[in-house]
Amino acid sequence: MICLICLIGAGRMGGPVCGNLARAGYRVRVYDIRPECRETVLSYGAEWSDSAVAAAAGADVLPTVLPGPAQVTAAVDDAVP
Repeated sequence: MICLICLIGAGRMGGPVCGNLARAGYRVRVYDIRPECRETVLSYGAEWSDSAVAAAAGADVLPTVLPGPAQVTAAVDDAVP
């Protein structure tokens, strides 16, 4: 059973993904490099993290919703020390 989904990326696609997961009853923790995404994430009932490492801590699933391979590599490098 999935207990905690930690989503990296809360922009145009990641924000709605976060909302759908939260509405489906999942516990969702989110990180995005843009702090302006925080309010949207919180409005969905998800948790906000100030770093990829904090977001990834204890994650059962760690999806990324990012623009391209460079951003995915950077997020994974940050989230998995």
